[in-house]
Amino acid sequence: MSKIIIKASEIGNLTDARYFSAWGVDWLGFSLDSENPAYIGPTQISAMREWLSGPGIVAEMGPFSDAELLLQAVEILKPDALQIGQFTALEAVKTLDGSLTIIKEQIPDSLDLLADLEFEWREWAGTADFFLLNLEKNGFSWSELKKDSEKLGQLKNLCANFSVMLSTVFDATELSEIIETLKPYGISVKGGEEEKVGMKSYDELDAFFETLEEINH
Repeated sequence: MSKIIIKASEIGNLTDARYFSAWGVDWLGFSLDSENPAYIGPTQISAMREWLSGPGIVAEMGPFSDAELLLQAVEILKPDALQIGQFTALEAVKTLDGSLTIIKEQIPDSLDLLADLEFEWREWAGTADFFLLNLEKNGFSWSELKKDSEKLGQLKNLCANFSVMLSTVFDATELSEIIETLKPYGISVKGGEEEKVGMKSYDELDAFFETLEEINH
C-alpha cells in the first residue's frame, strides 16, 4: 500500500504547526477565510513559516473565491498548494500557475450527496491534484458511515476513482480499519485542544501518528 498522505488543516498557532511538522506531515494548512474561526491571516502565517521546515504550506480559501482573490493569496503567501472552496468556479482556478498544487475541498451537508460527487469531480480531474472530502465539518463519523452499506460503497467508489483525502470524526483505534476499507489517498487532521469535534488533545493525535507509523511501515 502506498504511503498515506497527511494534511494538518486549519492550523491556528505555532505550537500546533511545529507539532505537526515534527511528526512529518506532508501538508500544513492555514485558513485565509475570514469567516472561519481558524482564520489567522497572511501576516501571522508568514511569521510562522520562518519557524517551519519540511511540510508544504497550504493556503485554505473560503467557499467562494474569484480569480482575483485566488491570485492575491498566491502572490501574498506564496504557498505550495491552494485549497479551493466547494463553490469556487473551475474557470477561476484555471487562471493560476499550473505548477501550484490544487486541493478541492468538499463539505457535504448530507451523506446522500456522496452519490453526486463523482460527476462533479470528473470535471475537476485535470485541475485538482486531490480532493479533500470534509465529513468532519458536519459531524459525520466513521462509526456512522460504516453502518450504512450504501454510503460506504459510494465512499469506497470515490476513493477508488479519485485521490481522496478524508476528514471525518474517528478514533485512532479506527484508523487501520478506515485505511483498509477505503484505501484513501490521505487523511486530514486538525489541531488538538482547540477543536470541538474529532481529536481534542495531543494524546489522541499522538496515538493517531503512532498507529500511522505502524501502518506505513
